[in-house]
Amino acid sequence: MIRMFKSLKKIMQKVFQGDRNSAETGRTPHAIWKIAGYMSSEEMDAHTVQIYWFNPDNFYMATKCKDQTWIVWENLGNDFCRNHIHFSNWREAVLFLYEESKKLGAIWGPESFGFRVGVNPFENEPDFSFYKEMVEEYYD
Repeated sequence: MIRMFKSLKKIMQKVFQGDRNSAETGRTPHAIWKIAGYMSSEEMDAHTVQIYWFNPDNFYMATKCKDQTWIVWENLGNDFCRNHIHFSNWREAVLFLYEESKKLGAIWGPESFGFRVGVNPFENEPDFSFYKEMVEEYYD
């Protein structure tokens, strides 16, 4: 889990501090926040959690869209957003993520993506405030 947060910090600094809102970049990141219905990448970031790693540098992210649907997408390091899948609700998204974790041999740990210990991720949505606090606490 420590490795995950260190890598997340590095990637977030590299990607989130850049100009992702410019359509001139030609990179995928500017499109995902538009697909999610947000006005900026910063607005989208407040509704996004990192789910789990499935390769040394690859991981799944989940974003709650403005219309209350969900997008699950792969973060492949420099190729920020790939293979996004749209789900009508969190339950569908989390079931997909759980099944994928088994196929990929990834560590399934809901506590790392916005769930307090004892909260069922199949019955509740991630707590974005808790997730952000957890990530910030880790980097302080």
